[in-house]
Amino acid sequence: MFFDNLHIENPSATTDPVLVIKKEKGMKFEKVGNELGVKFGYGADKINDFNKEIEELKKYLEENPTVTTLNLFSNDIGPEGAKALAGVLKENKTLTTLNLGSNNIDSEGAKALAGVLKVNTTLTTLDLENNNIGPEEAKALAGVLKVNTTLTTLDLENNNIGPEGAKELAEALKVNTTLTTLILENNNIGPEGAKALAGVLKENKTLTTLNLSDNNIGPEEAKALAEALKVNTTLTTLDLENNNIGLEGAKALAEALKANKTLTTLNLFYNNIDPEGAKELAEALKVNTTLTTLNLFYNNIGPEGAKALAAALEANKTLTTLDLRSNNIGPEGAKALAAALEANKTLTTLDLFYNNIGPEGAKELAEALKVNKTLNMLNLETNDIGLEGAKALAEALIINTSLLDCELSSEMKDVKNFDETKSLVLKRNKLLAEIVPELEKAVLSQIRFKFNPLGKNISSSADNFTVPGQSILPLNMLKEIGKHFKGANSKQFYLSLILNDTKMKEFEDLNAEDNKTIAEIKELQMQILDNAKALGLNIDAASVPSSSSSSSSHSSSGKEEDDEYHRGGPSMQ
Repeated sequence: MFFDNLHIENPSATTDPVLVIKKEKGMKFEKVGNELGVKFGYGADKINDFNKEIEELKKYLEENPTVTTLNLFSNDIGPEGAKALAGVLKENKTLTTLNLGSNNIDSEGAKALAGVLKVNTTLTTLDLENNNIGPEEAKALAGVLKVNTTLTTLDLENNNIGPEGAKELAEALKVNTTLTTLILENNNIGPEGAKALAGVLKENKTLTTLNLSDNNIGPEEAKALAEALKVNTTLTTLDLENNNIGLEGAKALAEALKANKTLTTLNLFYNNIDPEGAKELAEALKVNTTLTTLNLFYNNIGPEGAKALAAALEANKTLTTLDLRSNNIGPEGAKALAAALEANKTLTTLDLFYNNIGPEGAKELAEALKVNKTLNMLNLETNDIGLEGAKALAEALIINTSLLDCELSSEMKDVKNFDETKSLVLKRNKLLAEIVPELEKAVLSQIRFKFNPLGKNISSSADNFTVPGQSILPLNMLKEIGKHFKGANSKQFYLSLILNDTKMKEFEDLNAEDNKTIAEIKELQMQILDNAKALGLNIDAASVPSSSSSSSSHSSSGKEEDDEYHRGGPSMQ
């Protein structure tokens, strides 16, 4: 190996270790399994330095044929860098996935890559999002799709291919027989581009996912897409987020859903469909037998739209996820949905974030949870449910045997007696301190806390714990905990206490009276650490940073670099 400062992180883990190769100067490599992440380190002489690093990368790929995914997201390689990479792709026979998102490759770079993809026979996924690609470059990529027989996914999100670029891609899809996923989000394709793609959906037999979100296609072209769905037999996911399709577009899509037998996911977020549009879709759901996910986030459907959808849920046997965030359904809408949940046997996820359901709506849903046996995620965050609503839900959770996540954002200081097989997701910093005394009798290691004081996205699952920035519990500790709970089938829980000790002063609501909050947070952390040790987990208490040490140890972790590199692969530390 020709790299310096090589070490293995977490060598005892059962999953693939992270191989980190760092040089004081020059690029950084990080390999996880078959994926290689690269951060180029060119200096003032960008072109010469970059060419040297490309040669180094080429050599590494030759010596490591198991690498199938190359992630170069946000490296600002520019057109010249894209040309150099095209040379690598011309010879490489092992890479199947290439992420070049946010690299400013522009026209020349895109055309160089298009040229080599006509002869490359191994690449299946290409991500070119946010690269200043216009109609001419889209035409070159369309030419690739006409002859390439291996590419299955093409991501052109956040470019500007326009109507003409969309038309070129549509023509290519008439003959292409391998592409299954096409992402054209935010490309200004407009009504003309959407119409061209709708036409090809009547002929194409391989595309399964089409993302046209943020393209201002309007109601008429939504009608054209709906007509295509009536005869298309392969598309399973259609994303039309933020396209102003309105009532007329919703009506047309509803009619299509009555005939279509393959679509499973439909995203209509922010499309101004209003109550009448929701009613049309509800009627379709009564007869549709394939749709499993429907997103109606921010569509102003109101109580009447919610009632119509509730009636549909009593008849529908296939929908598993319904997103109704920010629709002002109110207590009446919540009441109707609660009644539906008592009869429905298939819905597993219901998102009612910011719907003004109030205490009465929460009580109705709580009663439904005592009967429902299938729902496992309910989001009631930012609904002013009050103490009475929270109490009703807590009582329901003692009886309910299916709900795993109940997301709340209300006064919950008196909520207690949570059944130990449940997960409670908490998202307000003061809330945790208020609820801690009431949880003393609970088994803390069996409750999942998502505590997010800085408003960042935090995710956790049985396989992965991800924390943007730093956490008080180091990632290797969370991995150890995750390995234990992964096999705990009878308990169905995950432990994820995420606390940011290095930036306590940045709490949104922090003031002089919150000193007790911070103290209780730290005490709770130690309690969870004790519980983890009691479970026989390999956790070293000495590795938990104190407030003073964590500030120094994490202050130079390169947050900006982590954020820009986060998408699509391993993050550079």
